[in-house]
Amino acid sequence: MTKRSKRFMPIQRIARHGEDQAAQQLGKSRKALTEQEMRLQELVAYREEYAQQFHLTGQGGLDGRQLQSYQSFLSQLDIAIEQQKQQIIQAQQNCEDHRHDWQKKHTHSEVLDSAVKRIKVQEQRTERRQEQRNSDEQAMRTRNTTTT
Repeated sequence: MTKRSKRFMPIQRIARHGEDQAAQQLGKSRKALTEQEMRLQELVAYREEYAQQFHLTGQGGLDGRQLQSYQSFLSQLDIAIEQQKQQIIQAQQNCEDHRHDWQKKHTHSEVLDSAVKRIKVQEQRTERRQEQRNSDEQAMRTRNTTTT
């Protein structure tokens, strides 16, 4: 008969595999969040650069069309920055969801590992008792054989 601890091995493997997959998803979502944050930094830096260029060009004088063009583009950059901030919020939520999922699966794996360890200790204790009984029985038989 297969030991209980061995019967748990496939369950442990499945749990660890699920935990590994959840960890990979967490890693991907963290990477995506970092990329979104970098895009925001790039947009903000570009907007600042463009606004500075607008200011410098404006000192030399701009006609109405140029002024409108600069303001329109700055407005579009502001919209893009706000949209990127929303993307970051979504990426943060996604990251948090994946972290929660990984944490749940990690805890499940740890519980299974702990249960298997306890079962193995019980099995070892039972084996030692059985070996002691067998040894005691053997000693009794040997005594009975020598006394008869």
